[in-house]
Amino acid sequence: MNLASNEWREQIKKSIPKGWWKAFGERMCDDLQNALLKLPSAAIENFEIIEVKDKLGSLRFNTNWQTNEIISIMTRYEDLSAKTCCACGAPATKVSTESMSPWCDRHAPLYSIPFNEYIYHSIREVNI
Repeated sequence: MNLASNEWREQIKKSIPKGWWKAFGERMCDDLQNALLKLPSAAIENFEIIEVKDKLGSLRFNTNWQTNEIISIMTRYEDLSAKTCCACGAPATKVSTESMSPWCDRHAPLYSIPFNEYIYHSIREVNI
């Protein structure tokens, strides 16, 4: 990966919902870049972000290899994304039932349920 080029940041920006980029996109890229800069240049050159996407209401990273620090960064932002409105970056209060995307009250589609209700039903299904 060429860290000096902003191409990889643009790839991430285009691949995730605008609300997530607004809420934490730049910070996430900075954290990832800082973790990579701690590694030998050959490792940085070989690092590839294969895919970044929204899957089941949260961020998903696919890379060709990872360190514990990179895994920690990706996990942190995956968790944050599930609680952040896709449209504007505000805290999520609802989850759409069709695409399982997180939304704030202002942007929630008609087919959404309160976030706490979604969590309750998810936990209940696991415990049954």
